[in-house]
Amino acid sequence: MNPINHGTNAGYHQHRRYGVPTCAECKAASNEYDKLYGRASSRALRRLRDLHPDEYKRAFFEELTIAREELGRQL
Repeated sequence: MNPINHGTNAGYHQHRRYGVPTCAECKAASNEYDKLYGRASSRALRRLRDLHPDEYKRAFFEELTIAREELGRQL
């Protein structure tokens, strides 16, 4: 087992893999990584929506239909 690289997103995943409690530094690093990834993903989707509005609209409503069906099965 390699030593945990504390204070990093990789360290967070090492904690999880090794089955040991996550330290505050690794949890904070993971949260920052998730925020950054989420922000980049949202921006990319907005750009695609603006560049390809018809395709985006079609894909959005297809996914909305699937999500509604999934939700209906859970009720």
